[in-house]
Amino acid sequence: MTFPPVLELWGGVECTHNRVGDRYFDQLDRSGHADRLEDLELIASLCVRSVRYPVLWERVASDEGYDWTWPDERLRGLRDLHVRPIVGLLHHGSGPRGTSLLDEDMPQRFAAYARVFAERYPWIDAYAPINEPLTTARFGGLYGIWHPHGTDVATFSRVLLLQCRAIGLAMREIRRVNPAAQLIQNEDVGKVFSTPALRAEADLQNERRWLTFDLLDGRVDRSHPLWSYLAASPDHVRLLQVLVDEPTPPDMMGIDYYLTSERMLDERVDRYPDRVAGGNDRHTYVDVEAVRVCDRLNGWAGAIRETWERYGRPIAVTEAHLACTREEQLRWLRDSWRTCSEFLASGVPVRALTVWSLFGAFDWDRLVTSEGTFYEPGAFDVSGAAPRATAVARMMRSLASDGTYEIPAMAGPGWWDRPDRFHYPPVHVQEASADADIRTADEPTSSRRRLLILAGDSDVGRAIGDACVRRGLSFTSIPEDQLRPPAADGRHDDGIDGMMDWLDPWAVVDASPLFDVDATEGGPTAARRRVARTLRWADACRRFGISDVVLSSDQVFAGRASRAYVETDLVRPHNIAGRLAADLERSLAARDHALVVRTGPLFGAVAASAGPNGLDSLLVRLMQGDAVRAAADRRASPTYLPHLIDVLLDLLIDGEAGIWHVANEGGASPADVADAVVRMMDLDPSIVRRTPGSALRGWAPRPASVVLGSTKGRLLPSLEDSLSTFVATWIARERTERAA
Repeated sequence: MTFPPVLELWGGVECTHNRVGDRYFDQLDRSGHADRLEDLELIASLCVRSVRYPVLWERVASDEGYDWTWPDERLRGLRDLHVRPIVGLLHHGSGPRGTSLLDEDMPQRFAAYARVFAERYPWIDAYAPINEPLTTARFGGLYGIWHPHGTDVATFSRVLLLQCRAIGLAMREIRRVNPAAQLIQNEDVGKVFSTPALRAEADLQNERRWLTFDLLDGRVDRSHPLWSYLAASPDHVRLLQVLVDEPTPPDMMGIDYYLTSERMLDERVDRYPDRVAGGNDRHTYVDVEAVRVCDRLNGWAGAIRETWERYGRPIAVTEAHLACTREEQLRWLRDSWRTCSEFLASGVPVRALTVWSLFGAFDWDRLVTSEGTFYEPGAFDVSGAAPRATAVARMMRSLASDGTYEIPAMAGPGWWDRPDRFHYPPVHVQEASADADIRTADEPTSSRRRLLILAGDSDVGRAIGDACVRRGLSFTSIPEDQLRPPAADGRHDDGIDGMMDWLDPWAVVDASPLFDVDATEGGPTAARRRVARTLRWADACRRFGISDVVLSSDQVFAGRASRAYVETDLVRPHNIAGRLAADLERSLAARDHALVVRTGPLFGAVAASAGPNGLDSLLVRLMQGDAVRAAADRRASPTYLPHLIDVLLDLLIDGEAGIWHVANEGGASPADVADAVVRMMDLDPSIVRRTPGSALRGWAPRPASVVLGSTKGRLLPSLEDSLSTFVATWIARERTERAA
């Protein structure tokens, strides 16, 4: 009896070790994986068959020789856990200090390292020696972004040719130790589309995307379309001929495909007012993400089909990742897995799909050219004290066991398949593969289980609704005045269970307004009713076995600590609003399904209804040019509402519960925030009048400093980054309104 082939699930660890000038950026250090041996157990817990794993030349070699301490522990650990390592030896790197991708002897030196490695670990039988040589050559030799910072075809060609020669020599040395060692070569194969006027440039780039594979195959001879493009000097001609004479064809073709890799070239620059035009020596044009303008994409289907037709060898998807919200990460992995499975079932030998990256990645928003605050989680979120499994990890375990995974939050198409993906007037393209049409949702929107938003007409509720629309999440919103408080005698007469039966939500978010500190101090009855109502809904969620989210307040703390408060700190409120929030948290603590999100003063709401002293109201008046009085002696963690909502929904999809602090990093007073906005908008600094908090309206006692931190994760960007986003959004809205 023969069994149908099974698609394997692999994992990958982002390990870029690139160089910019004389500065090196190491993703293993940024993620902390370099120092966490226990991560190997986490990798094995995902049920992956193999893992792309780094033993990088830069990290092992030095002037004193090779230090094998780190790889000895890790590789032995993976073998003991029955996880096959596919070893990478150079990942967007340029070698140890003192080496360069332009050095004539780089291939020989790299091959010497590969030989010593293979002798030490002869049991390893799978290698991806140099990650994405073409991508590294483009970034370092053509675009000037990474070392050696070339901006010409000659430098690009040399960097690419030397890397491919290094792969060939390295595999020759490895196979002298282990003749069965496989070369699994990966490269980004994103396609380029264009207007007719730029067809020649698009054709060049589309032929260029195959160069890593063509060079290793020995195909780039004098008849190859790009021979003259690469043969910039006699030295390049010699290298090209060596690659023709001594080919190193990959045993498996590794496909990396990102949505941003597919590009559209358009000389009609006026269609793209927010893009800076570039060009070649003949045309000026913009280069934009195809997904934002093209009516069709090549996608996974096109990339796999074209690779198979060109090379006819087994294929592995070696990087499948999307930097986005959690449900979109799940949808991307779902679509990738489905496409690979369909090709495998049709007879195309797609062997594996690699989830990239298991521990996330840092600063790819700036192409790892400087150290910033951008972090995109993977199967684990490493922004906290310890790695935390996300919903991606749950999906991986399910795919590895039975090939399926579905939760209500990931139903429907990803943003790349929705009409709202277009940022510019759509362009019709004919170059996409015939089988690469956009996949539509399998089920109508009306059939999906929905997220239920309580008090959906509040500022927070409207922000959650907006986020759900943007993220493709089906939801039902109930206005505040339809959420009746419980009867005075405590009877269950509010119809919650009937509503839950009828709506069948997969989770509930209570967006009831946070406690108004002064109003609650003067009359707490309304706030107490809100607490009772929230607990009734929480009890219903427990009965129906679903999660619910409740917002709480930084007012639960006394405000006397000299550091940021974390989730485990003792609560000591000294106003009625804080005491009610603390009571609510204690009552919810017994409900293990409840996610309680403490946050600071919010800004960026749909409407500035936070009261006369609210941060949003203050900022709106400020940006309208009015002078404002702002407290200078009360520090908190001002939090940008849209960013808060995205994290709240991600945590909900991850299945998290308990108390979480979600606030923008950094403490500031209202006056500090106002001063920052004045600087960003180039306003007159004198319109901000720094004032003691006691001199402003509002008589309830307030803590002096309630900056929030977290042991569970750095989930939001810095306050400065969020304020920049807030100001940019305000300016864009003002321009749109004036234009209308």
